[in-house]
Amino acid sequence: MRTYKIHCIAERARRTGYGQEYIDDCKALAETWNVEQDRATFRDAVVRELKDTWPTGTAVAQSPAGPCAECGA
Repeated sequence: MRTYKIHCIAERARRTGYGQEYIDDCKALAETWNVEQDRATFRDAVVRELKDTWPTGTAVAQSPAGPCAECGA
């Protein structure tokens, strides 16, 4: 299991240009999604699936802003 901060997921969605569709996919695949604690947990296989489905390479329209300073997402 892996834990991510929800605000970092939202930042990655914004930065990569995937937007709400990416957030909705993450939310649907998460084991837990707790906004009050700003934490989402995912099984390792789901993390791999998300990375395959939503690549961050050059095919993505990235903003000039870098990754989240807090978590690197």
